[in-house]
Amino acid sequence: MSAAARACYRLARPQDALAIGVLARRVSRQWILPEQPLRAAALLLSGMGARVIRSKILAGQRFHLAWLDGRLDQSESPPGSAGEAVAV
Repeated sequence: MSAAARACYRLARPQDALAIGVLARRVSRQWILPEQPLRAAALLLSGMGARVIRSKILAGQRFHLAWLDGRLDQSESPPGSAGEAVAV
């Protein structure tokens, strides 16, 4: 992160569910699932789909997102798009 980078934070909205799920599955596959039995991995991943996350947001669960220089990730995704979420 550069010295001029500016971070902003906000609560996730239902339309962020896809991006949150993509990030959660990517991180889980890399760091968590290699140490888990297949049965546990399947159960864990089943709760990371966009539909499940969207329903959690609508039910009141809070997901916090971090924006860096107007982007939710390293791509050129503007706020409110389906860029990759950074949960904090």
